[in-house]
Amino acid sequence: MRLYDDVIDGILDVPATDGATAALAGNATIHLAPRRALHRYEGATVLPVAPDGTPVESQRVTGAALTVYEGGVTLEYTGPRNFLTSALIVLVPAGEQFAAVAVEVNAVRRRSGGLVTADGTLGGFADELLQPERLTPTLRPETLRFELGFPAETLDRWVRAGVLRPVWLDRVQVCPRCRALPTFRQGCKSCGSARVGNDRLIHHFACAHVGQARDFAAGPNDLACPKCRARHLVVGADFEYVVGPYRCHDCHWSDTELSPVGHCLRCSLRFPGEQAHEIELKGYHAHRLDALAVRQAP
Repeated sequence: MRLYDDVIDGILDVPATDGATAALAGNATIHLAPRRALHRYEGATVLPVAPDGTPVESQRVTGAALTVYEGGVTLEYTGPRNFLTSALIVLVPAGEQFAAVAVEVNAVRRRSGGLVTADGTLGGFADELLQPERLTPTLRPETLRFELGFPAETLDRWVRAGVLRPVWLDRVQVCPRCRALPTFRQGCKSCGSARVGNDRLIHHFACAHVGQARDFAAGPNDLACPKCRARHLVVGADFEYVVGPYRCHDCHWSDTELSPVGHCLRCSLRFPGEQAHEIELKGYHAHRLDALAVRQAP
């Protein structure tokens, strides 16, 4: 994308007829070969794109006409002779709504009757604003954060301009300190360690005693209840194995339940899961003019 200067416009003053002979200074003439129009869109709206990606609302033009040729496009409008930049987003009627198309302008001409013609090509810098990958939050490996291709403030201005539409995508939990992506595991409620385990217990049906499995050992292949002294216990018939309380190998905390523990992959903060910061992932949608349909003759 480049800024216009006074040299770009004022190249030709020609009547609004394709294939006409244009009079230049003196007696020189130039013959404009007729081009075959593939599509013509009336009632278009033109919005210039500033170098920072924001819309130049002060130069919005309505009622323009966009003609697509083989290898280029032409905009016809009544308005500012030169836009501030060569990157434009043009909204053309598409059924009951408008579709966006990016145009990169190469030259501007003033024609008879106050009409201005801008010649250019499809694409350019403005097309980046319409690409789905630039409008969808993506996890960046270098920051481990979900980011858009443009600042959300910039894209919100295009929403207000009628080019983009906000789309709610997801809700995710991030680090409460740096907002980067964490991992989660079940761990110690006291210190956050994941080095936890639990004891294997035996529940003796006859006397309802519950104790450590090692306390029931009466021999290489024999189990006996340490409370009622019953021997030769059979699993399923006389007793069942149950899971005992969790024990932390770092702080020796003990409880019957674990707690979600987060660990930030960027700043290494360890934090209780309930302290995670929850953010909404919002993307943007652009109703784009189908490039294949634009380039194919009806």
